[in-house]
Amino acid sequence: MAVGGALTVPATTALLRNLVPEEKRARTFGYFGSVMGTAAALGPLIGGELTARFGWRSVFIANIPVILLAYLLIRRAISSEAPGPNRVTRGAPRCDVLGSVLLGFGLTLLVVAFQATGSRAVGAAFGGAGLLAVFVWWERRVAEPVLDLRLFRRPAFAAANAVIGLQNLAMYALLFQLPIFFEQVRNVEAGGTGRTIIAMMIAMVVCAPLGGWVSEWVGARTTALVGTLTSLAGLSFVLDFEALQSPGDVLTGLILIGAGLGLSSAPCQAAAMTAVAPTEAGMAGGVVSTARYIGDVIGISALGYLLGGERSVVDAHSAAALVYSAALIVATVSALGLPGRIRPRLD
Repeated sequence: MAVGGALTVPATTALLRNLVPEEKRARTFGYFGSVMGTAAALGPLIGGELTARFGWRSVFIANIPVILLAYLLIRRAISSEAPGPNRVTRGAPRCDVLGSVLLGFGLTLLVVAFQATGSRAVGAAFGGAGLLAVFVWWERRVAEPVLDLRLFRRPAFAAANAVIGLQNLAMYALLFQLPIFFEQVRNVEAGGTGRTIIAMMIAMVVCAPLGGWVSEWVGARTTALVGTLTSLAGLSFVLDFEALQSPGDVLTGLILIGAGLGLSSAPCQAAAMTAVAPTEAGMAGGVVSTARYIGDVIGISALGYLLGGERSVVDAHSAAALVYSAALIVATVSALGLPGRIRPRLD
């Protein structure tokens, strides 16, 4: 399922980039983010209901008609595409197997380094860094790389991926952290915290299309800056874990964080995908997805590392929140590299 998702999301992002006119691209990515957020919120609820009524196998069976419907809709969209400069007609490139292996194992070892202790952690860290160094060396020499590093020479592309990765680092780590804190420290059942977290998802779903519309008027840079600063303001309500007694205490902060993420997502995706040529859309979509997932993995791994230290539980949770603050501050600075107005790259 993970492999299927990894193949699907970048391809979908590339299709949106090449099928949607540039002037409507930001709002389209806003709708895309809203749909993704809605699915993430409803999926566990529907899955739980199916499991309770029909058993766990029904969750997988229920995906079959959804997949078939998606396939038919995608076929229809591609067949109706009018010929033009955005149409990709070149043959499929060769698969960069070595590059894929080096990147996959390098990132895996870095995750292991966060979770391990002692010499094992050091060995995994050096091993992961070494494999990633070889990956960079290889990608600069292979004719058809899995990741063309020259894409990061484009300021808009590099800035957009930085904002996406850092914001996801803060969001997903916080989503894991809050249920742990309230259950272990405040003796609040996980369900109560989960219902509060839904508020953040709702804010993100509502504000994602808004971010796309606004960025078409004021540009990606201003919209993403407002989004990252809104998330930072929301995180300030969560920093003092000593004062947090119930999930209701973080409700305002979570709504602001979700709103900020929603506002930033569409302009960043649109800026990243517009910074590349149509023939580079698939690779660029993969990079955007990878940046998002790397942020998730690093954030959750760092949370596990911080909570496993020798400091008190409350201090450990507070230290983790400071890491999220640093990530959002860097995301805000990175947003300055986005374009004021998104300009297409057609070469």
